[in-house]
Amino acid sequence: MRVRRWAVYLLTTALLATLLVEKVPITYRTVGASPLNPGPEGTSTLVEVLRSLGYEVTVVESWSAAKLGRVPCLILVTSPELPYGSSDVEAVASLVELGANLVVADEGVYSNELLRRLGLPVRISGNPVRAGGGYVFKAAVSLGNRSFDLVYAYASGLVVEGSAEVLSEVGGVPLAVSYRRGNSTVVVLGDGTPLTNALLNPRNVLNPNYAFVTSLVGSLCRGGVVAVEASRYRTEPQPAVAWGGVAGAYLVAAVRVASLALVVVVALSLRATSPTRSPPTLRSPGGLPGSYEVARALCRDVELAEVLRRSCARFSRGGKPEEVLRDAVARIRESRELGRAVLRALLRRS
Repeated sequence: MRVRRWAVYLLTTALLATLLVEKVPITYRTVGASPLNPGPEGTSTLVEVLRSLGYEVTVVESWSAAKLGRVPCLILVTSPELPYGSSDVEAVASLVELGANLVVADEGVYSNELLRRLGLPVRISGNPVRAGGGYVFKAAVSLGNRSFDLVYAYASGLVVEGSAEVLSEVGGVPLAVSYRRGNSTVVVLGDGTPLTNALLNPRNVLNPNYAFVTSLVGSLCRGGVVAVEASRYRTEPQPAVAWGGVAGAYLVAAVRVASLALVVVVALSLRATSPTRSPPTLRSPGGLPGSYEVARALCRDVELAEVLRRSCARFSRGGKPEEVLRDAVARIRESRELGRAVLRALLRRS
């Protein structure tokens, strides 16, 4: 009885722990240069700036399923963190072929799938560029008759394998290029940092990154729809602030696993401590040793015969012959076991 009471205490504790962690709301936040990320490395400020300039901004979370209504004048892709699928690549390429301009700002290599599909003579190397002894530096970017000193952070050099206008370079390594493709212009920047929240603030022309981005967008799109990439970024669990950020999510998961383990322990302990019924034995003075086993085996044989009799009755009334055959096979197998049981009981009795 003490073990049973202990098991009940454990079960109660597990249920209370589970109810407690269920009260903790766990949501998910987008990380990286996503327009859905308001953090320093996100691009939510870029969306706000575009809307303040009068553009109709569409945040695209799936290119293959996007319903834009009309061809955007500009597509912005900033440092995607997940590879593109073929359907998304085809969707973006179709919009560019219909006249949409494209700006790719990426220090990684995932955007190369878009550039390759469009047949551009430019690709992102993925190799960080050093200047002035470090990976964070300033470099001039030419745009028309203006020049902007952009801040780069771990920028990748560009590989230009054809004719393209180089807008920025460091030590002979291109960092920004422009390429005219039919009715569209594609600008490739080997770093997404200039478009992030951290560098677009303060929002005034004294900020060279802000001035460059607004000038670039204005030169490519006079008005209309601007589609901003939001489909190729990771998400992370974000529980309530009181639980300490991402660490809280792991704590909640650990408590839930521990609660489940407690329930399993309780179930096993109750099963192990439950009383088992021993088979009845013959208590009469004239009882013969082993008679119980023989009688039980014979009675089981009678029960199986009754099962077969009912199956044959169903067959005679139009039942399926497969059922009779299945029961007969089972009967044969059972008979072998019953025969062995009777033989063992008789041997013990003798």
